[in-house]
Amino acid sequence: MSDQTRDQQDASRTHRRTPIGRALLLTAGLVIGALAVVVGNSSAGAANWLPAATDVSSGREHSCALLKDTTVACWGDNSNGQLGDGTTNSRPVPAPVPGLSHVVEVTAATSHTCALEASGTAYCWGSNSHGELGNRTLTDSLVPTPVYQREAFASISAGEDSTCAVTNSRRALCWGANGNGKLGIGGTKDTDTPTRVASIGKVASIEVGYSHACAVEVSGSASCWGFNIAGQLGDGTQVDRHTPVRVSGSTGFTEVAVGVYHSCAVSNSGAAYCWGYNADGQLGDGTTTTSLTPVRAALSGAVEITAGYQHSCARTPSGPSCWGSNLSGKLGNGTYTSSTTPHPMTVLSQPSAISSRAWHGCAVEEEATFCWGSGGSGQLGNKGYRTAPSPVRVAGF
Repeated sequence: MSDQTRDQQDASRTHRRTPIGRALLLTAGLVIGALAVVVGNSSAGAANWLPAATDVSSGREHSCALLKDTTVACWGDNSNGQLGDGTTNSRPVPAPVPGLSHVVEVTAATSHTCALEASGTAYCWGSNSHGELGNRTLTDSLVPTPVYQREAFASISAGEDSTCAVTNSRRALCWGANGNGKLGIGGTKDTDTPTRVASIGKVASIEVGYSHACAVEVSGSASCWGFNIAGQLGDGTQVDRHTPVRVSGSTGFTEVAVGVYHSCAVSNSGAAYCWGYNADGQLGDGTTTTSLTPVRAALSGAVEITAGYQHSCARTPSGPSCWGSNLSGKLGNGTYTSSTTPHPMTVLSQPSAISSRAWHGCAVEEEATFCWGSGGSGQLGNKGYRTAPSPVRVAGF
């Protein structure tokens, strides 16, 4: 026992021997108890005042939402400052990200997060070990830091340890880690500065994942680049590409989603296509056969698609569906059973947004936000740290 501890115990015993001492201790206890209640309520209900979410992005072990007042809130793992609240304290409930306003898009990755404001100005925060924050440094940031830009951005996507964006002039830019050529700029050298993707036309949308990236051009064709061990680039080969190659047969695509070893896209007819690794049925065609070119998933009317760690999810007029690996309940259908075809999420009926880019997923439905799957870092936002195979409501929205 330390001398300081002994002194404190002796003082406590001395105070207890007198009426004044007992009164002081009682008063101190009441004050401390009241403070504990206030602090406890503040911590548990910190998100209760937040406006409803309009969009959501699920990273590896954290999640972020775009709110109705055009600000951002994040929750879950914060070991690298990816929640953007100025700390490295993980949170099982949403907390506001300071310094952002008029936000139109938020994207959560593994250890960093980015947001885009209506002005076309982008901000990123969290880990910056490969330059993924795009601010021409390798210094981590616990709060949003401006991306170095020469022109306004129209959209942004954060991946494992790299980031990509589309400019208002429809150019594709990428920065951060460049293993396997996943920046699409030629070569494999990292860069901390947004750099133009080579050999691609005007881009409508872009997404970067774990080790590859894909984009949809204004023409409706899709291109991918980076790691290609399982055919996730969709060009009919398993050859890595340091610059974009066209996805075989891609026409009329409206958006693309990038998983770990597979990719998916939605066409203007509502058809969903996936390609790449398929050991867990993540291509959704009823098989476990890997495909080096797009195959059609067994659903129609898709308006949004998302791909994660060996699984995929889509939003349709009849409701959301997920397929592939169901480790940690990330298909959100109340089971842990994998599925080679889309399986409806019966708890949710008509979400307006869905994201499932890792081992958990989230969706926005009316005034509520729900998450499901792995929850060990508080990424489900329901004040807990448990896995949930069915959607649970995020606290505070």
